[in-house]
Amino acid sequence: MNNDTLILIPAYEPDALLLQVLEQLQREGLPCLVVDDGSGPAYAEVFEKAGALAVVAGYPENRGKGGALKYGMEYIRKQMPQYRFFITADADGQHAVADILRVRELLRAKGGMVLGSRGFHGKVPLRSIMGNGLSRFNYAVAGTYYLRDNQTGLRGFETKDIPWLCSIPGTHYDYELNALMYAAKRSFPIHELEIQTIYIEGNSRSHFRSVVDTLRLHRKIFRASIPSLLALGLRILCFFLLLRWLPCSRARPDLALALSGLAGAGLSFLLNAAVYQLPAGGPLRVTWPRLGMTLLRLCLQQLLFALLFHLLGLPVVWALIPAILLTAAAEYCILKLLAQPRYRVINQTRL
Repeated sequence: MNNDTLILIPAYEPDALLLQVLEQLQREGLPCLVVDDGSGPAYAEVFEKAGALAVVAGYPENRGKGGALKYGMEYIRKQMPQYRFFITADADGQHAVADILRVRELLRAKGGMVLGSRGFHGKVPLRSIMGNGLSRFNYAVAGTYYLRDNQTGLRGFETKDIPWLCSIPGTHYDYELNALMYAAKRSFPIHELEIQTIYIEGNSRSHFRSVVDTLRLHRKIFRASIPSLLALGLRILCFFLLLRWLPCSRARPDLALALSGLAGAGLSFLLNAAVYQLPAGGPLRVTWPRLGMTLLRLCLQQLLFALLFHLLGLPVVWALIPAILLTAAAEYCILKLLAQPRYRVINQTRL
């Protein structure tokens, strides 16, 4: 049982912090695989020293963090099949060894995917607070699943899931968000464990580029939302067509919204199923929580539209658009509220 988990560390141009991390993990008896993400000859000495503490593998050209993680996972699958679990951790010391051990224990107990989620307490760079807040909102609305920290690099997996994890697109920091999006869309079990929020020297050592990589992440969220956005556009078109075809009555807009909403929900599922059915991951499934959230979303839109159209007397268009936007905000709050018992149960459990 003690040697069933491997620590996978992607490293690009690391410094002595990598060696400190490896020494700490070695003291805890945790085997490690370090992937040299094309750091170049200038960092050969660091990786040579790392080789005395862990298995080191890599390649000459930089592939990005996602590329390094995929390379490492394939290396585990082919060269280290004896491990049942693996945990990804950063090379810059931002993950406490105690938290890595807690992720390991929860992974052993629950399986699936375990995230070490930061609570963002204490001195946290403003850009990190803003970036993670925006990412939380966008991910929750796009994936219909709330996560406290969807940018954490501390994650635990079962090695049997490596084939479908490697088939997920993305080569840079966007890969990690893509993996969560695919997991959420396919109702793959995701567990979160609150960990320490550690920023060394204001996170200045991180290779995460605030503007470029943040834009890349949100571009990926937008792309992941295209099936749902396309279904929404077709739903709105269907709504206005039904307004023309249905018999005239005061209830006509409400009936058109209800019928177009059901059609849009079905189309959204079919489009998402086509996009998120991975070769090794199986088909997209309908689950009761996702179905319940879909019905709640439709009911909220119906209620808000009725309030704006019938009570406030707004025109159809000016009642429809705010109803959709306000429903997205309400959905985020509901998903966050529903996630709270999950956090309390996990973080109060003795591991």
